[in-house]
Amino acid sequence: MLHLDPALFEDVPSSSNASTEYETVDDEDLANYISNYQGYIYYQRLFFIAQRCPSLRVTALRLAHDYIKKSTLDSSAYNKIFLMLAEQTNVSVDNSSTSSETSRQQQQSAFTMRLITNNNLSDGLSMSSSGELGVIGSSLTEAARNVLTDVMSGKNEANLIYDAKWEESTRRKGVMLLEQLDTELKNHKANSIKESIRRGSDDLGDLYLQLGQLSNANKCFARSRDYCTSQQQELTMCLNVIKVAIFQRAWSHVSAHVTRASSLSELRDTAPLIGAVELNAQQRNRTEALARLSTARTTTSGISTEPSTRSGSSSSTDPSSRILSRQPGDILGGHIPTSGGQSYRDALAQARTQLAIAAGLVELASRNYRGAATNFLQVSHDHC
Repeated sequence: MLHLDPALFEDVPSSSNASTEYETVDDEDLANYISNYQGYIYYQRLFFIAQRCPSLRVTALRLAHDYIKKSTLDSSAYNKIFLMLAEQTNVSVDNSSTSSETSRQQQQSAFTMRLITNNNLSDGLSMSSSGELGVIGSSLTEAARNVLTDVMSGKNEANLIYDAKWEESTRRKGVMLLEQLDTELKNHKANSIKESIRRGSDDLGDLYLQLGQLSNANKCFARSRDYCTSQQQELTMCLNVIKVAIFQRAWSHVSAHVTRASSLSELRDTAPLIGAVELNAQQRNRTEALARLSTARTTTSGISTEPSTRSGSSSSTDPSSRILSRQPGDILGGHIPTSGGQSYRDALAQARTQLAIAAGLVELASRNYRGAATNFLQVSHDHC
């Protein structure tokens, strides 16, 4: 059984223990950094930064707030933003309260907010247009309820106001789309058309991911396995499951589907051919680099005639960041070409790279750093 590092699931450290080196990070750097991501991992990464870097907390939550409203249907993540803001807000108490009582209520309120956030109960949070707060599946003390009400009305460090109309309309839209896709999938099953059932399951999985419901997304992607009619489709299924399992930190599922995908003959049989194509590309890159270097060194009367050209590899984003920045449905551009042309080889090379990254993440989770390095060295930078 895969050993999971307990450190991956430890509680968020308090701001007093935060490293001082994070204090020098610029807000603009965060915006540039997070632009390498998209989809679910975009705002989850911002949540991570907000919890661990106090100096970027406000900027991270604002970026997450704007992205969620603009590009997702994840009302639960939207609610989580205000719960995180409420964690840092002091509880308002009567003047007659003692200092020890004030401290106790503040600690109890912060603990309650953290409990709701960490246990994914934010989907039960809502505020009516009249300002009435409702929390389903959890109980709040009066002090905590007052703090949360104030935070959602705009009294918070990020100056964000809870948009009750957006939350309600988004939640209803999600329910409507789920019912529509579920009805279509049932019709496909009634007609016993495998390809339509597979595509319908993938569409439903993509929607669940848009809603932030990872467990349901994983079930839909895994369910499409029974309707795959080719190895290309099975490979796409494995990559979809791997993507969601990484979000869930379900490393045993990641490992199992990496093994399953790697055993497909489509990948094994084309590995030498893909390697030869990559080698030729690397040789061309080296030749072009030498030519540019020779041009830059050409001098007239001891003065260089041309400045050095810009590097061809300007991105500093690591491979694991790039795999997480793609949506499951877009991992292979929607499908793997069935022909044996260049696009087919590129798609398989991209799949091999993503499997190597996923395998490396599994090894990192189990603290097998040598194994992680071995897998990451198999990554093709041309197919990240």
